[in-house]
Amino acid sequence: SSAASDVYKRQGGDMETMMHEVTAIEPGRDPDWVVLTIDEDRRIPLPTGDLVKLDLARGDSITPESLERLELASETARARKSALNLLAHRARSRSEIEQRLHRKAYGQASIDGVMEWLNGMGYIDDQAFAEAFVRDRMRLRPRGRRALVAELAQKGIDREMAETVIADLTEAESGLPSFQDAAAAFTEKWVRTRGKRHKDRWARRRALYSALARKGFSSDIIRTVMEEVESD
Repeated sequence: SSAASDVYKRQGGDMETMMHEVTAIEPGRDPDWVVLTIDEDRRIPLPTGDLVKLDLARGDSITPESLERLELASETARARKSALNLLAHRARSRSEIEQRLHRKAYGQASIDGVMEWLNGMGYIDDQAFAEAFVRDRMRLRPRGRRALVAELAQKGIDREMAETVIADLTEAESGLPSFQDAAAAFTEKWVRTRGKRHKDRWARRRALYSALARKGFSSDIIRTVMEEVESD
């Protein structure tokens, strides 16, 4: 319109020089993606579905604001693809995904959009993640409560949620070993494989205590299992 032209001219340009053009649309490496070329030198990858929603075709003119939205849509789509690739390997906490996307240098707006989409799709659930993590640890590599809380904290699970999940699972799910049973099993293996390295009884006792503490077992549980070993 003439009014729009007047605004562009006051900004030091005219309508034609301020607009951008879609000069090509080509298939991307991924069969579900295309690559838009803007002004013959700017390439923007985009999922085919997003292109359909934007209703763009070769030769279309777009405003600078529309170009910014197009670039944000492209980055968000690429960040979403990265997040789904991460989740394809194993379940992850919300914090883990956000950190990985930041390391890949995606912008905060794109990351926020992806996290909202993942949450809406049910692909991220920190409580379910924490429950699965604790089950796997206690079945495959048992350790104490303190170690479990610390590991979950490294994965972005807050202490309150971690403590609640651990208490619920270890108290209610009979399929998991108790912390004392886990400590006893670890102690039995340690005595069999490493205990002979320490000829002195007190040196062996100190080494075992340290090994159990590193596994995150409480001092009460450590004393109990060590007393059982010494009484055998």
